[in-house]
Amino acid sequence: MSLLIPALKPLLKEVARVAGLLWEKGWAERNAGNISINVSHLIRPIDLISDRKQKHHRVPYCYEHLAGQSILISAAGARMRDLARKPSRYMVLLHIPEGGEDIAVVKFASDTGNLLPSSELPTHLAVHDMLNAIGSEARTVLHAHVSPLIALGHFAELCHKNNINRTLLAMHPETIFFLNKGIGYVPLVLPGSEDLARLTASEFRDHSVVIWEKHGALSTATSPTEAFDLLDILAKSASIYLQCREAGFEPHGITIYTLKEFYKAYGFEGPLPFQVIDE
Repeated sequence: MSLLIPALKPLLKEVARVAGLLWEKGWAERNAGNISINVSHLIRPIDLISDRKQKHHRVPYCYEHLAGQSILISAAGARMRDLARKPSRYMVLLHIPEGGEDIAVVKFASDTGNLLPSSELPTHLAVHDMLNAIGSEARTVLHAHVSPLIALGHFAELCHKNNINRTLLAMHPETIFFLNKGIGYVPLVLPGSEDLARLTASEFRDHSVVIWEKHGALSTATSPTEAFDLLDILAKSASIYLQCREAGFEPHGITIYTLKEFYKAYGFEGPLPFQVIDE
């Protein structure tokens, strides 16, 4: 493998490490899961010369905040276990020309074939566009089939944004510390659809993790490792809840009073990220 854009090498190593973790966790069966990173800061004009462009694709929406930028994304059908071994072979580099109305696939490694971007491309583009619009420092968008979070979607009482926040944020102190703005939530929507993309991007305006009901979760962060950590933290809370239910009781969780005390101690501003209806 020879990288045509050497600046991507450290990032590809990190992507491989995270892909391996997703596979080991069981959150990426077959070709499940996808990842994208805004790599505009690593791309030089010479890296976008025309003879490296494979295909241009029109997109249904204008991503004005991505105009002139570049996104590295896992390929359609790529398995995380394969991505962990040879990331350059299973990633696609996209460039969004000025105007933001189409995308160009750019060859960035000698072993990159004729690949298409992930089927969840609409969501990745919509989220990156929104992150740029609000001036976020997050560059990574990560999606995985986080089993404990999917399981929660089969409890009718938890298929609600307020309830899922009240439950998960009360399971473990680390959760409220790292996810103090709460958790976004999107009801079950057709995977890969523009509707899913729109709803997800809207949730990421206020949250760094979004649960897709009965489907999985996504996170945004400054790096692939940080994005994985956010999913891992939330999965721990979900697992604690499920273990309590398996033991035959409903966990009462950290009290509202204590959560508020944690908020004050940690220096977080604003109210708790859910409506208190049981106090």
